[in-house]
Amino acid sequence: MAEIRVNATGALKLYDNDDSHFVGLQAGSVSSDVTFTLPTGDGSNGQFLKTDGSGALSFGSVSSAADDISTGDAAVTLATSAGNITVDAQGNDTDIIFKGTDGSADTTFLTIDGSDAGTAIFNHDIKIADDGQIGSASDADAMTINSSGVVTFSQNPVFPDGSIALADLDIDGGTDIGAAIVDADLFIIDDGAGGTNRKVTASRIKTYAATTSLSGLNVTIDGITEESGTLATGDELLIYDASASANRRINVANFLKSAANRTTTSIGTVISGQPGSTTTYGNTIAGTSLDFSHTSTAVGSGTWRAMGTAGTSDRTVFLRIS
Repeated sequence: MAEIRVNATGALKLYDNDDSHFVGLQAGSVSSDVTFTLPTGDGSNGQFLKTDGSGALSFGSVSSAADDISTGDAAVTLATSAGNITVDAQGNDTDIIFKGTDGSADTTFLTIDGSDAGTAIFNHDIKIADDGQIGSASDADAMTINSSGVVTFSQNPVFPDGSIALADLDIDGGTDIGAAIVDADLFIIDDGAGGTNRKVTASRIKTYAATTSLSGLNVTIDGITEESGTLATGDELLIYDASASANRRINVANFLKSAANRTTTSIGTVISGQPGSTTTYGNTIAGTSLDFSHTSTAVGSGTWRAMGTAGTSDRTVFLRIS
């Protein structure tokens, strides 16, 4: 088999048809013999000449499949001067995943879930520009967040029932009504303590209070109709029980038996007494002409007003007025 030899500094030159130009092939510095075996036929349009690593050359096609792209070692820019850039994960329910290295750790930054119509799953915070907007396709500015973090809603927000704790309702900064409460004013009430809030007018509260017995309340009696008849032993009074720090009710019989009502030292004292002469309702009598009903001891000092009519052997209630 014939050989063509070219010296160490020479090149194999293949001239064109008019011998004006050539294509040269020159060996580099090699440490052992290398033989390239050419393909036996022409390749197709767009193919390139490749080696199998053992000197056999063949024609191959450039692969554009993304899974054939190897890892590079420099920055990569994906750019186009016109049109869109589309990332298309065509496999069924496949995700589009953005990854990187954070603090030497391989980290998934964002996953676009192909099995859930493209739900975006962020690994960490989502930040928007100052006065940026978040919304839906039909209401793009549903929320606006300013540089201080204040959120403004374009629509009234709807919160699930029971989602706002009572402690979170801070009314200290609210504007005072600045007027007397009227029947039409509204209050918020927990309907039946069942967790459902309802509105209620002041008139309903007033009606409820008027029909509800008073228990343990400080009561003002100014404006209440005065009892003009004679008190009966079964009538009831409202007193403050100092030992229990609470209001109590007591009937007249027990009230008159109490040691507190046997003193005559203060104006306003009420006792059950027997007058020395017939006394009608509203008349006054000196304490020296009045005996305690439970004893023959004279009351002593002061002026007393009869709260009922009584003869010399009868008894009625007297109020000290001076």
